[in-house]
Amino acid sequence: MLNTDRLRLRQFNKKDLNSFFNIFSKKEVIEYLPFDTLSLEGAAAKLDEIINFFNTDDYYCSKMIYAIEKRDDHQLIGWVGYGPMPCNQDKLELFYALDSTFWKKGYAYEASNFLLKDLDNKCEIENIYALVDENNLGSVNVLKKLDFQFLKIVDNNDEDCKFIKGLSIYYKNMKEGENDDKR
Repeated sequence: MLNTDRLRLRQFNKKDLNSFFNIFSKKEVIEYLPFDTLSLEGAAAKLDEIINFFNTDDYYCSKMIYAIEKRDDHQLIGWVGYGPMPCNQDKLELFYALDSTFWKKGYAYEASNFLLKDLDNKCEIENIYALVDENNLGSVNVLKKLDFQFLKIVDNNDEDCKFIKGLSIYYKNMKEGENDDKR
């Protein structure tokens, strides 16, 4: 479990199902995610996938997803994590999604920034990447605030990867400024 000023990042559990469903059944929340709105059954399956695939301490440096909850009332408001980038499993991708009720409050930045610092402290990672639709201005702004830089637009004709074609890839050099801190 990780704590920021306003948030708690913790592993998901089965008790999160109703809140998880309420978040990921909203069209505006999943608009830029690689899946459709979730039914209750779909939410249960996605939550099981997250619990079983991502939340394994043995793989902390390669994949992790945290539930984001507000510290003051323990309300689940979204997720933040990282894992193998689609179509390039050697690279780590940062991702996050929040309940639309909590957009534009700085929560995505706060959770992502804290997670990146924790990841940098525990793992030897040179770069981390993010996929984003340029129309998703909120996420583009979060990435820029986190010092991610635009790299390129995905132009991949591979049938298995066409769902990310047209998305922008941003990256952050995790070692940048490291030597400056030691001076």
